[in-house]
Amino acid sequence: AGATMADSGFEQDRSRREQELEALRAIYGEELEIANAREVRVRLSPVEARERLAVLELHLPDDYPSRSAPTPLLDAPTPPGMVEEITLELLQMFEQAEVIYLWIEHLRER
Repeated sequence: AGATMADSGFEQDRSRREQELEALRAIYGEELEIANAREVRVRLSPVEARERLAVLELHLPDDYPSRSAPTPLLDAPTPPGMVEEITLELLQMFEQAEVIYLWIEHLRER
């Protein structure tokens, strides 16, 4: 059976994800944990040592980055409701392109 358009799209997305993860690994080193091709965790170092570390966990769908955004799960020492607000902010930044670096930097600046 010949490859369909969908297959080649998934293939493209997969290689774009791989390239993105390679680049992120080069930038963040130890702070980045790639559980598998679908799941990435980033430790966001707190600005002040006494603050608890925040962790951003991302689940990457098959059609990321061409169509769907990663699912962000943020574990951070924030006031109630804040995680939802931040999650919405992140999702609004997604424009059918690689977005993980932008998200990490956005969170670090908050």
